[in-house]
Formats: sequence, structure tokens, C-alpha cells
Amino acid sequence: MIDCSGDADVAYRAGVKCVLGNEETGNIQPMSLFLRVGNVDTEALTAHMAEHKDEIRPFFGPFSWTIKEHKDDWGDIPRAEICVFKDIEEGIYHLNVTRINNADGTKTEDLTRGEIECLQQAFKVHEFMKKHCVGFENSVIVDIADTMGIRETRHIEGEYILTGAEVADCKLHDDDIAVMATCMDTHNLEDEGGTFVPPTAGPYFGVPYPCLVAKGVDNLFVAGRSISAESMAASAIRMMPSCMAFGEAAGTAAAMAIKENIAPKNVNTDQLREKLVNQGAYIGD
Repeated sequence: MIDCSGDADVAYRAGVKCVLGNEETGNIQPMSLFLRVGNVDTEALTAHMAEHKDEIRPFFGPFSWTIKEHKDDWGDIPRAEICVFKDIEEGIYHLNVTRINNADGTKTEDLTRGEIECLQQAFKVHEFMKKHCVGFENSVIVDIADTMGIRETRHIEGEYILTGAEVADCKLHDDDIAVMATCMDTHNLEDEGGTFVPPTAGPYFGVPYPCLVAKGVDNLFVAGRSISAESMAASAIRMMPSCMAFGEAAGTAAAMAIKENIAPKNVNTDQLREKLVNQGAYIGD
């Protein structure tokens, strides 16, 4: 079986040891709800971003200067920036800005509270932007995401645990089933920003196959953001492209295990890596 629930629901109920969020700090990365706005003056926005390019940095990015200047209007939204992503359609931007702290994405009551609070924040953010943000004066809300994005819940204990130090050091393994060049990107409670660590020791780091194999339970793979990794390491592999790579590797390995009638942990990783490459996966030079 392959658990792609994102929350390791199957693994957890099967008795696999799991860690919720960061075991050391107790932080669970907050949830966010995207919204799209239209009728944005792209030319004015682009010019404004260029004027403030030296102020844009991780977690204190676009319009962080505006939020600081108009803190009273910004209110209690626990974030210090408004991440804007241009749509392929002119004048439309995706906004990543809402944030719900102290919420457990495995609990129904927290998910319900988060949805309500995120919707409230979305309208507050847009009102703020129309009033204070260059280019958004005449903008309108096009739509709001159907549900929140969950950055972090459970991390399983697998046959191997990827560490934050390995990500930072761009460590590669003989049994890697994917390589990533993504940064450790941890939203947390310490401030309105977060922790951002780019892996600069090499071009990429590797994710070894045993991170997908649940420890202590036979015939169970886990793919997605809940694979076996420390919280900091997981912050670099929680994105959709990473999860797609893990899903392909888990599916291929499961087929091999079934065909050979062996346990997941006994899959030949050299053969698995060869199959992945033949399928078009990139697992390093």
C-alpha cells in the first residue's frame, strides 16, 4: 500500500511512529489560503518592486515595507509580506499571504477554524492592498482557493530519516530516488517571517529510497510531504514537484515488490533507480 494522504493517515493508524511538526520546538508550520485578484496595474507594480528590490528577501518580501508603514491597518494578520505571483492572464495575480498559526492539520476543529479565519484574512488583505499597495488600487478579488494549503503535519519514521544537516550540506546517497534544489523554508511562531536556509554546498541534495519505506510495518510506502524526514529537512521537500517525484518512486518500487514478492525494504535500489531514469526521472549526474 502507498499512503499519499499527505498526513500519513494510513501509516499512523497502522502503528508507524510519527512526529507531528517539529519535535524539538513544537512548531507546526501554519496553513495558508491563496486568493487571486484581477485588474492589477502590472506596469505600476513592476516599477514599484524594482524601486524596492533591495528590501525583498525571504519572509520579508513584497510589500513588507508597506505593512511596516501601515501596521495599524494590517492588524492581526501574522505575516510580514504579501507574496504575489503573476498569472498568465494579464492583470491577475495569485497572493500567498494568509496564515493560521497554532493549528494542527490532522484535527477537524483546527481545519474548520483555519478555513474561517483564512477567509476573513483574505478579505482584510485585499482591503489593505486596495488602500496601500501600488498597482492594486482598482483590483478585485477573482476567486479564493477552495481549501487551505497545509504545509506540515506528521512525519513518519521510515527506514531512513533525512536530516536538515544533509539538506544544507547537499548530501547525496547511493540510493537516492530524487534530487532537489529547494530551500529549507520554515514558517514558524518566532516572528512574522520564518527560517530560510538555501542549500548552497552543491547543486542539489538527494532523498534516499528508505525515506519512503515505513519502519515497523510490512508492505507500506509513504509518499508526499509526510515521508521520513526531520521537520527542517521536510520543509525543503514539501512542495508539489517533490511530492510528485516521491509518488513516482513509490509506485515504481511497489510494482517491483509485488512482481518479486518481496518487502518494500528489500527492493533493489540500483534497479529502481535505473527504472526511474528510463521513465524520465532525473536523479542526479
